This record gives sequence, C-alpha cells and structure tokens, in this order.
Amino acid sequence: MESNNFYINSLDKNASILLDENIYNSIKNLKKTFNQIIIMCIGTDKIIADCLGPLVGHILENKFSLKENIYIYGTLKNPVHSSNIQDYIKFIEKKHNDYIIIAIDASLGSLDKIGYIKTGIGQIKPGSGVNKTLPYIGNIYIKGIIQDKNTPKSLIIQSTSLYNVMLMAEKISEGLIKTLIRI
Repeated sequence: MESNNFYINSLDKNASILLDENIYNSIKNLKKTFNQIIIMCIGTDKIIADCLGPLVGHILENKFSLKENIYIYGTLKNPVHSSNIQDYIKFIEKKHNDYIIIAIDASLGSLDKIGYIKTGIGQIKPGSGVNKTLPYIGNIYIKGIIQDKNTPKSLIIQSTSLYNVMLMAEKISEGLIKTLIRI
C-alpha cells in the first residue's frame, strides 16, 4: 500500500528539512481534499523498539502550538498501540470530517537502512514486522527503521538503540513542525 518511498538518513544534518519537503509535497500531491490533518503516532511507551510514534506525539504535543484543525493521537501519556488502534480509528471516523492521516510508526528494514526515516504516500500496516494483524492506516506515512528485519524477534527488544529512536523522533518532529507551519 506504500508508494513513492523516500529514505532520509536521520544523521544527515538536513534530515528535518528533507522530511519537511517530502511530507509537504506528499500532502500537495494527494488526490484528496481535506480540512483536517490527523497525526497518528503509533507505538507503545513500554518498549524502546516501539516507542518512536509516542515520542513524536509527545514532542509535537509539548513543543508545538498546533494550528486549528491539526490533531495528534498517540503520545507517551496516551499511546496508540495494537490493543487500542481500532478504537482510535472508530473515534476518528466519528469525530472528524474531511481529513488526512499522517501515520508514524517504527519499522524493521534492511541492516543498511537502520536509522533511516522512510516516507511516502499510502497506508502502513502497523505491527506487520512482529506478525500482528492490525488495520492499514494513513494517507501519508513516516516510518523510522529501528532494527534489521532479519533480527530474531526476541532480540529486537534487547538490541534496539534508544539513541537512534530518539534521534529519529526529533528529526521527524522537526520536519513535521516545519510542514504544519506551512500548511
């Protein structure tokens, strides 16, 4: 369901600028009219390998005075995770009209892409890297590649770098702030 994949190295000094440009252009290229932007930050605060989304939500909620019609779901205090994502989707469908969703989640990828941020137009399937069956979500996605897809699932929790996750969360937040200011 993903298309127009674009990879950004979170160590690149221009990562947040590149992310801003890519997300802004993705929004402009959507074939959908909207009045609201929903930022869906997926993950849990209980596992380093899955805390990227809530970290981004926390940073956006605490450092950015959101414009009207921009909504953030999924923070450290109130995470959106596998046990409640369907409830959030139903809530969004009832509460919001004419919206797009920017979905943010941690992801597994190739060894050479760990620490990269992957963006594009389309939906993501949260939990697919750990064999969970959850609904597709989003019009635009942002994924932080936190670990090699060939790492045994039991080691992912023990070997994911909090530094890499936090760096990606900061770059994603900075890029989104730039984009949301321009929208």
